[in-house]
Amino acid sequence: MLNVRKLFQVNTTVFLRREISANGNRLTISIMKHLSLFIFAVLCTGALSAQEITVLDRTTLQPIVRATLYNLQSGASAVTNSQGTARLSDTSPGDTVRVQHLSYETKLLTWSQIEANDYTVLMRERLINTGEVVVSANKWEQDRMDIPVRVTPIQPREVAFQNPQTAADMLAQTGEVFVQKSQMGGGSPVIRGFEANKVLIVVDGVRLNNAIYRSGHLQNVITLEPSELESAEIVFGPGSVIYGSDALGGVMDFHTREPRFAIDEGLRLFGGAFTRYATANMEKTGHAHLNLGFENLASFTSVTYKDFGDLRRGNIVNPFYPDWGKRYEYVERINGQDVVVQNDEPNVQKFTGYSQFNLLQKLRYKPNTEFDIQYGLHLSTSSDVPRYDRLAEYRNGQLRYADWYYGPQNWTMNTLRLNANAQTGFYDHLKLTLAHQMIDEDRISRRFGSPQERHQEEDVTVISVNLDVDKELAPERHRLFYGAEVVLNDVQSEAYNLHIETGERTPEATRYPDGGSTMNTFAAYLSYQWDISEKVLLSAGTRYSYVTLESKLEDKTFYDFPFDEISLTNGALNGSLGLVYRPLPDWQVNANLSSGFRAPNVDDVGKVFDSSPGTVIVPNPDLSPELAYNAELTLLRTMGAMSNVSITGFYTILTDAIVRRDFRFNGQDSILYDGVQSQVQANVNAGEAYLYGGSARFVMDVTSEFSLDGALTYTYGWDKSADVPLGHIPPVYGRARFMYRADRVRSSFEVVYNGWKKIDDYSPSGEDNETEATEFGTPEWFILNARISYQFSRYLQLNLGLENIMDIHYRPFSSGVSAPGRNLILSLRTQF
Repeated sequence: MLNVRKLFQVNTTVFLRREISANGNRLTISIMKHLSLFIFAVLCTGALSAQEITVLDRTTLQPIVRATLYNLQSGASAVTNSQGTARLSDTSPGDTVRVQHLSYETKLLTWSQIEANDYTVLMRERLINTGEVVVSANKWEQDRMDIPVRVTPIQPREVAFQNPQTAADMLAQTGEVFVQKSQMGGGSPVIRGFEANKVLIVVDGVRLNNAIYRSGHLQNVITLEPSELESAEIVFGPGSVIYGSDALGGVMDFHTREPRFAIDEGLRLFGGAFTRYATANMEKTGHAHLNLGFENLASFTSVTYKDFGDLRRGNIVNPFYPDWGKRYEYVERINGQDVVVQNDEPNVQKFTGYSQFNLLQKLRYKPNTEFDIQYGLHLSTSSDVPRYDRLAEYRNGQLRYADWYYGPQNWTMNTLRLNANAQTGFYDHLKLTLAHQMIDEDRISRRFGSPQERHQEEDVTVISVNLDVDKELAPERHRLFYGAEVVLNDVQSEAYNLHIETGERTPEATRYPDGGSTMNTFAAYLSYQWDISEKVLLSAGTRYSYVTLESKLEDKTFYDFPFDEISLTNGALNGSLGLVYRPLPDWQVNANLSSGFRAPNVDDVGKVFDSSPGTVIVPNPDLSPELAYNAELTLLRTMGAMSNVSITGFYTILTDAIVRRDFRFNGQDSILYDGVQSQVQANVNAGEAYLYGGSARFVMDVTSEFSLDGALTYTYGWDKSADVPLGHIPPVYGRARFMYRADRVRSSFEVVYNGWKKIDDYSPSGEDNETEATEFGTPEWFILNARISYQFSRYLQLNLGLENIMDIHYRPFSSGVSAPGRNLILSLRTQF
């Protein structure tokens, strides 16, 4: 390489010597000649010393944005742009350049090495990132190590590698969330023994839990599309101080991708697409996204379509339960008659397939450095989703239902968010979020041999306003978070019977009060963080929530309710106190005390439905909130950048727990429902229950290419009032994974494990779906998975996966559908 600095020095010396001895025309010629050489040297100096360098991820070849390059000799520095490029000036062959990024291992390279690699630097992602930022704990960015509760982040590159079909599968793949499924088109997350309306789902700062989130099993999380996410975080334990009602077991906080502005002048255009095929359920998925960014205006669009066929379960069965989970027959409508048809492939779970469409559109405008305005449209719709566990249900030796499915699951959310960033007396950062949601949830069922098809249709409208403020009281010592929330729910419930041959409609009992229901929440919170020293950090918070509920029961044709309306008013004061203690540089102890609450919603107090064969749930207008008091302790050991181990233990006391119990309706302990004499039950406040358990997680870099990670969770719950097991408690579960990463290649081999759930440990109230288990409970199981991705170029990636390699048949606890058998996944991704 030409040393331009020496060339410049030599030519300057020659130029001066010749000028001293020159005269006349020779002087003029000499000046012009050497002035030209001088200008050329300067231009060469600028061109060579400001060489463009590209910084890429070594495995995916994707550009690394905001990587820092620093010349240790000259002190020159530069930061990479959206294309991963930067110009570093004033360099020479012997100089050493340090390349840094928070998420990647630091590299020291000589300029000659960079030049030999065509001015491209490949960096290895850190498995252990001690400076990782999360936003879920207080709704603002914080160092994960400063948070006293357990938080598990989910990154988009991990999602792309794992290739989950739904958001429920994505949560299960962490190994730290248990997921129950009643049908393939579903997935009900369980966190620390809490499920459904006792865990909270948040999307872009807006709560998804609404007034009809039930206590059984929910499929709503699948309305979210994993490929739309910029990040996701699972917060374990009560989160009511920041998030309010329902956050008893934890919070699943999802952040969808945001439009990106142009870093330099001009247009910032990037996008991507992928297609995926899976053999176990004949999945066919297509996705595309596009970002258009200017200096102050940006747009992001994402579109995803999925189509699933019927799910094939594993073929290798437990010899003690050879027929468990097999689908030997199903119902078809032939020539106007319901006919039982023999299934030629009993491992194929007939009528589990469905399709889904997701759209995300965001617009972002930044008028100045202080304000940032963003509009978001979230749309999810599906085909009819078969309720497989009901379609496989028998009564008196015969299939009970000819049809049972959820109508298209429609969710639309419009959001408008204002971000303000300024050093004022009231805030440093302020976020105001307005949201409007519309949820359409329908249930359609028809008993075998009956021409009457029952339709129950629920329409929910939710309007919410959230104000969240972050204020630093003293630089890096005292930080204040505060805000307010208003959530307004409106529920309309209709029902009718449709004669499938004549089209005639006749009245039917509604699922929820037919006169309509409202549920409104008003709340304010305050949270404080104090960095006492480098070793000690203290946090504390409180929140007050005021909740009202009104329901009207007008038509008593079907059930003679002893009341005309339901009216509830509840208030709750919650608090938290957390401590982070770092006795040594590699050790950390987190301790946290917190309380949570869940206000009874419309589903709790006003629903009539059959929870399981032979039982019917009726309204109970006398419910009060259930309260949780939690203590937890986490020990964290970090050994440099090589390994990280964390162990968490928790104990939760649940008072006034809302559980199902035998009940009397107008003095009767059983009533006729859907043509069957059924035991009456209702949601009641059961007094006291307790849960305890623990979880462990480890990450270890064995070499620069090989690594290990894993997680294990145990939970136990007991209803002290009835002296019976508490429902929704999964068996011990976890995963362990071996990973290999090199240039262009990433691969993994994984073991996923679930322990036994003995039948004696099932709740007697029915929510654990005892009828879906064997006579002894849910057997333990383990499966093996393997995955590999290869990056052909910066623009094209191939993903292959083989799940359940041994083709084992298994069914997770409480689930009504068996898990996929051997499943080959093929995905092709492109980015530009």
